[in-house]
Amino acid sequence: MVVNPWDEFALEEGIRLSERFSGDVTAVSIGPEQAVAALRTALAMGVANAVLLSDEAFKDGDAWATARVLAAAIKKNGAADDRHR
Repeated sequence: MVVNPWDEFALEEGIRLSERFSGDVTAVSIGPEQAVAALRTALAMGVANAVLLSDEAFKDGDAWATARVLAAAIKKNGAADDRHR
């Protein structure tokens, strides 16, 4: 598994914003253990944290189920800080 170009752009922008506003970026991925490689790439790019959500229950999830799992993980990790908007 690799970081696709669109996600790479998002990571780069998140890193720029974290430098500008003194924040941290957390990369989150849903997938099998092979997804660790993509998260390691994100860490090498400069993100502060990486989270892999891996469970057989996620295997056949559609876009709605995937979005709900990601939203729950983000909520559990702590709300995004939007004070600079």
